[in-house]
Amino acid sequence: MSIMKSECSLYKLNKQINRPMLNSIVHIRAERGLKYLLYKCTYDEYTPYQMLDFLKLSYMKKDIEKPQQKNELRGIHSEKKQSIIKTLVPLMPKSRQRFWFDIPTSDTVNDLYEEPEN
Repeated sequence: MSIMKSECSLYKLNKQINRPMLNSIVHIRAERGLKYLLYKCTYDEYTPYQMLDFLKLSYMKKDIEKPQQKNELRGIHSEKKQSIIKTLVPLMPKSRQRFWFDIPTSDTVNDLYEEPEN
């Protein structure tokens, strides 16, 4: 399930003469404020970046909507935390144990391994 709608223009991508394939791109650069990506298909540092303009025109005219910021920590279920502390923490080096003692807990959170109930 995708949270954000795809705003990719298939027309622009199909119109490109040298359409880059993901396996041929070796360097990609995204700059704040630009509504396109810059990429290279070679490791040569003197090769200029090429522009990849792939967004729909209607999307480029409006400002990009920022996702809603999360204000609280997700945490894990308290029973799961206690189980990890009891069984796994004694096997860990001391430098890794503090993480499990400090991780926040929430009894309302869904386990990421389980499908959410609808």
